[in-house]
Formats: sequence, C-alpha cells, structure tokens
Amino acid sequence: MKRAILILMILLNVLILNNNVEAKEITGEIIAVNAKQDTILLKCTDNSIKEYKVKLNAELSLNNRKVSLLALRPITPDTFQYAKVDLDNSKEIVAIASFYSVVDIKVKEINKNSIILQNLNTDEEVTYTLDSEVELIRNNFKADLSELRVGDKGIAIFGVENRLNKLVLYHYEVSGMLTDIDYQSRSITINIGTRLKPSFKTYTLNKATKIITTAGEIDLDSLMEYSWIKLEIGQDVRTVVARSI
Repeated sequence: MKRAILILMILLNVLILNNNVEAKEITGEIIAVNAKQDTILLKCTDNSIKEYKVKLNAELSLNNRKVSLLALRPITPDTFQYAKVDLDNSKEIVAIASFYSVVDIKVKEINKNSIILQNLNTDEEVTYTLDSEVELIRNNFKADLSELRVGDKGIAIFGVENRLNKLVLYHYEVSGMLTDIDYQSRSITINIGTRLKPSFKTYTLNKATKIITTAGEIDLDSLMEYSWIKLEIGQDVRTVVARSI
C-alpha cells in the first residue's frame, strides 16, 4: 500500500513538473482583439501570427495599469501594442502586460548597434539599441535601417521594458554651405562636408518650398545673397532656412 502511494506521489510530481515546463512567457505585438470571443492575434518575434484564448480571470495591464481586453486593441490599423503574454499549460493566456509609449524625437547620432535620440519635448538625449527588430517607417513606407540619417525627425514607439520598437519618420534636416543655384531647374547645391573634405549634394525645390531668412520669407532669386543653408526634407524639400555667415 505504501509503495502504491509512493508511486502515485511520484507520478503526480512528474505531472506537475511537466505542466510547469509547458507554461511559458512570450512577447510580441497584439495585432487584433476579439473581445466577444476573448481572443487575440499575436505577432511573435519570429513574425509568426497565432491566435490565443484569454482566460476569464486573466490579468490584463497597459503601462502597469489594469485594463479591459478592448484597451489592448491596435492604436491604428498598422500600429500595434507590444506585450508580454503568459500562457498556462493549455496554451491559454493568464496574463498580458502591454506597454506602449510614443515620443517626438530627432536622430542625433547613429552607430553600428545603437542610436541616440533626442526627446523633442524634454531635449533629453538617450541611447537605444539598434538591431534588426527595430522597424523603420519613412513617409508611410517601410524602409531599411541603413536609410537612417542624423537630423531625421518623427516619433519613436517604445514597447516592453521601454525598448525601441519602431521609428516613424516624417522628415530630416541637412545643412551646409550654399555653392550653386540652377534657377531654371530650381535646384541648389550645398557642401554638407567641410572645406577640406567637401561633400556636395543637390536638391530640387518645388514651388511650395518656403525659403526663410531672419528678415522673413524670400524667393529663389534672392537666395544667393546667403551662404549657409539648412533644408528640412520630407518627400521633398519643405523648407529652406538661409543665413549669412
């Protein structure tokens, strides 16, 4: 009898251990929420998309605040919340800890595996990890991280543990010395390098481009009177800021 009880206890312990092994935590983006059926679609870090059932008593939070399942819906059709998801041994969700924050930023420095972003609301500069998991959107189109430029402006989207997940960039800035103007094609050439190591870039201005100086707005014909140029660029050159040095 004692032997049978001992065997039963061993089997129960093995079963409990197996159940604990099967339970796990996963991370990803919540790309859809069905509150009526208590399910979510989760895009995992390996880009696979899976549907999970949310248990009735599951703990749900957004930025460390308790919320309903509806609060975890996508922010926009293509902007999702990042979350840590705890699954039980039946692969149903027992907890979701979602994190989402957006900051207006400017790119200050780009390194091989990191990027320095300036918070435009506080002027604070912070270094973040830059790897293949960071998504770059420029002017509503997905872009490669190699296209990042110092002076880029837009928003940074942060997820779990304040990790940089996405950069949505609208425009960037370049500046340098004005070297030439082609009035017929409305293009200007500036040296964005130095005098010893020049780097010449040509940009075309459209009719909507504003040319601004300390004295006010001017037209292209008067631009040659100025030597230093800063361009604000989106899909095209939006603004030219000119001053004399």
